[in-house]
Amino acid sequence: MVYQALSKTGLPDNAARYFTAEIGREGSFLDKNLFGSHKDANNGYTNTGMISWQKSRSKELMAFLKSQGVIDDKGQIKQTQEALDAQAEFLVNELFTNKAYSKSKNALLSGKGYKDLQQTVGNNYIGWDIAANTLSQSAVNKNISRMDGYKNQLDSLLGTDPAAVL
Repeated sequence: MVYQALSKTGLPDNAARYFTAEIGREGSFLDKNLFGSHKDANNGYTNTGMISWQKSRSKELMAFLKSQGVIDDKGQIKQTQEALDAQAEFLVNELFTNKAYSKSKNALLSGKGYKDLQQTVGNNYIGWDIAANTLSQSAVNKNISRMDGYKNQLDSLLGTDPAAVL
């Protein structure tokens, strides 16, 4: 469902695969994480949706999702493919229109491989501590390993990603 949503946006296949693995790392594809909000134990902020948007990004996401009709009467993200599609559309719009994410946009457009995207987009757009500035290196390694596992599962389902550089 997540890969399909990302693919529909027109992202290159390697980028859709990268983001699918990143979303798996972020929330294990659990409905409560894909469609809900939770407190980030590392910084206390509320994370929303499939890539855990925070602060103003969370508010902008929710406003966009409401405009797309995928917020229910209780103010929650509906657990539907349409809601995933809308989140993927928001991700691509944010990534390609916000100059703060130009490094990530350029990496995606230049056809960089999975490991390059993991570093560049992880740091610049997703904003998780892949550089181990506050997380322990062991915690970072576990996150990367989990993400790599999701990428490998996706590749086994779809066939090897020709742009993958492992």
